[in-house]
Amino acid sequence: MANAKLNAGGRVAIQLDGRWYHPVADVTVESTGIEPESVVNQDGSVQRTVKPKARKCQITFRDYKGLNMDLLVEAAGFDVTINEIDMKRRILFTNAFCEGAPTRNTQNGEISGITVVSDQVKIVERA
Repeated sequence: MANAKLNAGGRVAIQLDGRWYHPVADVTVESTGIEPESVVNQDGSVQRTVKPKARKCQITFRDYKGLNMDLLVEAAGFDVTINEIDMKRRILFTNAFCEGAPTRNTQNGEISGITVVSDQVKIVERA
């Protein structure tokens, strides 16, 4: 739940290709397209290198029936909206695809192992 003083964290709803889902665990977002790294030269001086990387988010959510996992992992070019309700922020992954091997826990209905990948990510702050 969100901390009113820090305005951090809180409830999240996710839209995968037009259908809303509610995650059961943390959603982690890698919204930057670069990965800085330090390297040390032979003389001991430190330098910084930057390499490009994909923008990603990992999601764990409940199976509410109707989500065809084969279609989801085979699809390319779908949209994902992460609605951070308490933060009043939306993260939009456009023209996305999945990587990884999703698994479904039959006891509690959790689907995990899905990573959404896109090179087109936009963060929208709402009033």
